[in-house]
Amino acid sequence: MTSPVTVTTRMKRSGGLAALEGELRARGYLKRATRRVLGELALLVFLVVVSLVAFLAWDSLSVRAAALLVLTLSTLGVSTNTHTSSHHGTSDRRRLNEILTYFGYPFFVGLSATYWWRKHVVVHHPAPNVIGVDDDADLRPFFALNTGELDGISTPKRFYYRLQWLVIPFAIPLNSFNMQAAGWRHLIGAMRDSARRRPAHWIDLGLLLLHWVAWIALPMLFFSPAQVLLFYLMRGGLFSYALFAAFAPAHLPAEALFVDRESQEVDLVLL
Repeated sequence: MTSPVTVTTRMKRSGGLAALEGELRARGYLKRATRRVLGELALLVFLVVVSLVAFLAWDSLSVRAAALLVLTLSTLGVSTNTHTSSHHGTSDRRRLNEILTYFGYPFFVGLSATYWWRKHVVVHHPAPNVIGVDDDADLRPFFALNTGELDGISTPKRFYYRLQWLVIPFAIPLNSFNMQAAGWRHLIGAMRDSARRRPAHWIDLGLLLLHWVAWIALPMLFFSPAQVLLFYLMRGGLFSYALFAAFAPAHLPAEALFVDRESQEVDLVLL
């Protein structure tokens, strides 16, 4: 039995896609725009700092609301900018891409980089929306993403899934925290297993701890623990909404197809 992942990998290596990639590369479309991407990252980090200063320096509700908006959007910008780096798309230098990924993920938003590389780069992109492979396509038992997930379930569950859209707005703010928790589970599991443990996991752990120092411990030297934790929760919740607004339209449209893991000879590129 040939899995969809195997089929997709084979297709990516086939003459048609290889020829297209060669043509795009020959025309310069695949050339990495390192300076532009780094310039954008610098601007986004600057906006994060300015918005934080504005939030802390002004008591005006309107100023603070505007600062939170800028902070949320610039945080989203940092994560998407370094998302490019996680795919080694920022620079031809692999080490620079990794450094930027470590900055954008474990340090800046508190998400394990090794978890992200595994979950997103290794699993999700080669097999998007393949049930049983891509965890992004499986939100059960809390939410159903396709009609096939309604088969064989009890009437109460079916009724709940029909009304799940009422729950989603309240669940979205938890998304970034759920990803952080999943990242910690992945990292701790890798650190406890000598066969899996790599130097990257130590770097990941150090930067995750530094994230807590920068965003929790140091601010508590100047503000009360309640204020710091409330701000951190508010930052994470707003960031979750921004992530959903940016990526749900591309990943979860009504037209999105879901493929069973056992499907054979499925053309995931041309579906």
